[in-house]
Amino acid sequence: MSIRHASFGLLSLSLLAFPLSVMGGAPFDCGSDGSDGALSFPPSGSPTTVIFDPAGLGIDSDGDGIYHFTTITIPLNVTVQVRAPYVGWQPIHWLATGNIEIAGVLDLDGDAGHAAHSTIFHTPSIPGPGGYPGGIGQSQHQTATAGLGPQGGAANSSSGAHQTYGNLFLQPLTGGSGAGGGFVNPQAGGGAGGGAILLASNTSANIAGTVRARGGAPGAGNGGGFGAGGGIRIVAPTISGGGSINAGAAVASSPLYGRVRLESFADTFTGGITGLQIRRTTLLADTYTPPVSGSNPRVRVATVDGVAVPSTPFGSFEMPDVEIDDGGTITFVIEASNIPVGTVVKLWLFGETSMTQTIDSTATIGTFENSTATATATLQQGFTRGFPYATWN
Repeated sequence: MSIRHASFGLLSLSLLAFPLSVMGGAPFDCGSDGSDGALSFPPSGSPTTVIFDPAGLGIDSDGDGIYHFTTITIPLNVTVQVRAPYVGWQPIHWLATGNIEIAGVLDLDGDAGHAAHSTIFHTPSIPGPGGYPGGIGQSQHQTATAGLGPQGGAANSSSGAHQTYGNLFLQPLTGGSGAGGGFVNPQAGGGAGGGAILLASNTSANIAGTVRARGGAPGAGNGGGFGAGGGIRIVAPTISGGGSINAGAAVASSPLYGRVRLESFADTFTGGITGLQIRRTTLLADTYTPPVSGSNPRVRVATVDGVAVPSTPFGSFEMPDVEIDDGGTITFVIEASNIPVGTVVKLWLFGETSMTQTIDSTATIGTFENSTATATATLQQGFTRGFPYATWN
């Protein structure tokens, strides 16, 4: 009996829709109830990097990606990395009843692609939260794959159509698409897309440091492309600072821009902005609706061979999310929410010792709010990383 270990990441895809409401004559309310307390990090005299880990902080127990802070503070010299596996692979919403102060770096970048190598089995690069993975490069064991996402790059040495998608309201939040891997043996993998975030405060947002959601660079060696920049939306009565907001690619020469939107009563931000930008000084209630828990489309692998997958899988090749012992056909149970019934989910499987597989699920059944599907595949011994991916009209 062979032993197979399988690790799975979660990829969510949002449907383009932007509900609007009008609220007049009242102070601005971003929707935070303050229940997650203050998000702050210790000051540092030298550059320090920390990972934003909701589980370690004991917040967002429902896993909806909506955080209810009182204040948000990132000090000088501190880089806070928000990585997709820690936050459910979805766009994130940081809401605050009080001030947002970013003097350090808030980093939602996509990862770089893998280096070119003819014999190593590769896996896709990991996006920022709400972004999309990059493709793998050709090797003697694997065929090059495209990057995922609305404008994912083809399996070649370019980076895609170079078109910014989504809408100018950034509703829903959408991250960047992944770049394709190179198609000649051996070539590098494509960079992953940048993440997506809403920063909203009842009072003010001061960006003296950096907020970035850049697409990842191609891996070392020939081939692969740059991932696209993600989405950054900042909403507060006042927005100030002289820092930088970057939703571009990993290098300034790449045109793979994401979107940046600033909304305020008073916008005095003087720093640099990279990305397709919209700045509005307006009655905030005309353009802002607080995010609602459970309203975003999601798709996830719920069980593998009857074994439950953690609600926040890491897709690690060191510690599996699921461990199974079965030499036959494996059944994957897929759960979806806020996705049309009848949608077929694609399951990408990247094995440690086997060729890449792309499996179609059965059509989802149930309701728009909650539906399920199944898929089957045969896994080889060792680790396998998987990504469920759904598209619909």
